[in-house]
Amino acid sequence: MNFSSLSNELKVYNINGVFVLLGVLSGFFTSAKAQSVNTSEIYKKNYEKARKLRHKYPDSTKIFANRALLSASNNDQRAEVYCLLGKMAKAQEWNNTAIHYYQQSLKLYTNETSKNKVRLAMIAPYRRQKKYNTALRLARWVTKHAEKKGELGNLKNSYSSLGNVFYNLSQADTFSIKWIDSSLHYHRKSIELRKKYFPRTQAMAYYNSSFAYEAISPDSAIHYTQLALQQPNLETYHKALYNIRLAQIYYKKKAFKFGKYYLNKAQQIHYQDLNLQNMYWFYKAMIALFQQNIREVKQGFNKYDSVISLLRNNAQNMADQKGLTEMIREDYQDACNAAMQMYKRTKNEVYLGLINQYKIKKQQASKKYIRTHLLIEKQDSLLLSKVYSTAELRMTKPTLETQLSNENTQRWIFWGIMIILIMLGGIVWWYQLQQKQAMPPPAEQPQLMITNQKLNTKLLSSLAEQNEFEKILSLLNTHLGNDTLKHYTQNLPNDVTLSAQEKVYLKLLSEGFSQWEIGQMLNKNKRSIIEWDKKLKQKLNKVQ
Repeated sequence: MNFSSLSNELKVYNINGVFVLLGVLSGFFTSAKAQSVNTSEIYKKNYEKARKLRHKYPDSTKIFANRALLSASNNDQRAEVYCLLGKMAKAQEWNNTAIHYYQQSLKLYTNETSKNKVRLAMIAPYRRQKKYNTALRLARWVTKHAEKKGELGNLKNSYSSLGNVFYNLSQADTFSIKWIDSSLHYHRKSIELRKKYFPRTQAMAYYNSSFAYEAISPDSAIHYTQLALQQPNLETYHKALYNIRLAQIYYKKKAFKFGKYYLNKAQQIHYQDLNLQNMYWFYKAMIALFQQNIREVKQGFNKYDSVISLLRNNAQNMADQKGLTEMIREDYQDACNAAMQMYKRTKNEVYLGLINQYKIKKQQASKKYIRTHLLIEKQDSLLLSKVYSTAELRMTKPTLETQLSNENTQRWIFWGIMIILIMLGGIVWWYQLQQKQAMPPPAEQPQLMITNQKLNTKLLSSLAEQNEFEKILSLLNTHLGNDTLKHYTQNLPNDVTLSAQEKVYLKLLSEGFSQWEIGQMLNKNKRSIIEWDKKLKQKLNKVQ
């Protein structure tokens, strides 16, 4: 017997067997991959349909979301679907249902960054339910994690959320000054962060902070709204919004002349948004009411009612109708109070007719508000009970078992091929693995520093009382740099010099602090600050 020929035949047989095995495994893997690609396309298609319909058609959104859940291939995709359902429920003001969907999403997401985005989204439903402590706890959790990991996108939103929650607490608490201080603190941190890394989002941050300032310093609220209006590349909508906001602040200050001026500026901007038109006609009528222009008052509220009817026609769901009726109720309550003030002042019986008219409209809006609020709560409760009882939007048992079986098959095929490849190229693989293990760990990201928030205001105030303005200037240059001050002082002639006190004031002013804030930092009254400002402008005007 020829043993050498037998040995060669065995070698050929073994090599052919290996090639056959590789071919079979490759065929299985190719079919599994094709099935996976097909499933992925179905998921994307249904998810996109659900996303487009989430605001107007909640029932259709749930149908397509259910299909997306059935075709999802991993937990992150399922988490995205539940997060989308949470946004849908939040838009309908189904707050309990929204929280339920967001909690499901939190359980399924595998990375903390995505979880923090969900936690930020949960804050709004909790604020609507007036569960401010829960909302505050979520915002602080996200802030702590984002500061530790350097996630600037989540951090700017968490700062804004903290500012808004503290503002809500100030509205609910009689002793609100501590909440206002906290709200202003986080709004300033958000503004500083956006100024450095997200300059395009600065305007809305200034706008939001104006509401917190309004209660303690209307002048600062005006200052920050004007800063928002000065930002470049503003859209027409935002220009009109900020002008109307300025008119609103001046109206509350009883400065009706300035309020009318900014309303006229808003009118010159051609915008089609019905909500802005509604705000414009309301404040135009209210200012005319205090200026005793009855014809303009009637014209303004007639226009206001016309815009309201258009908004009612455009309301797509019960949540929109509820918000609209709540706004109408509050607006006519304010109008009724203003008309009562004018009647007491002038004893003109025309105002009595206006009072009766506004009371009737307010009562009508109140009835509609109560009715829509009860309907929304009923829908929310029914939907939530349906989710728990019938396991709506969850995969059925046979479908789940089939999908898990397919996933296990794909996993075994994948690892089988990987083992064969490792056996054929073991030396190269082991060498690459050793190189990866020998690589040094990535350097930790530097912690975020926001220098404007590190200022010790107590120290500044103490030094200002001792007239140690040179030391204050040195501290400010250390924390904030001296680039902005050089910009103003480098072209000064020899006969014009700035004192340390004026340099400190100019430095803080150029960093974006309002006169009211500078006075608080340096423990100076308004008259002193105005006197500083006047002297500084006189010196700078000499240079010009």
